[in-house]
Amino acid sequence: MNPQRVWTVFNHWIEKAREADDPSLITQLGVDETSSRKGHQYVTPGVDLETSRVIQAGEGKGKETLRNIQQHLEQKGVAKQQITQIRLDLSPAFIAGASESFPAAAITLDRFHVVKWLNEAMDKVRRVERIEHEALKGQK
Repeated sequence: MNPQRVWTVFNHWIEKAREADDPSLITQLGVDETSSRKGHQYVTPGVDLETSRVIQAGEGKGKETLRNIQQHLEQKGVAKQQITQIRLDLSPAFIAGASESFPAAAITLDRFHVVKWLNEAMDKVRRVERIEHEALKGQK
């Protein structure tokens, strides 16, 4: 079978599935970027946290990506005030984009990023304490 034909069939069914998608009940949204390939090219999916399904994904990782997710949901009949909870990483661009695009949503920071941030802070304190107190050498 011709590879182009396979992609044509694939794209046809993907488009039909996208048209049939009904995110009208979504109230909780998760947003986090992922690298699409080496060289800092990112894709940001918007995920319904209640059903664990991708609602929309777009290129980039900034404030604009949240606006794109909000516009996609609006086209599907979901008012921006319907989103009452949004989970993000610590990106200032995401936080600003969430505040603008989903003003009624309470922002929750992603646990993974908060724990990483706390571990880095604790490591910094441990290093300072080690310099000040010789008895701590070799201890964690």
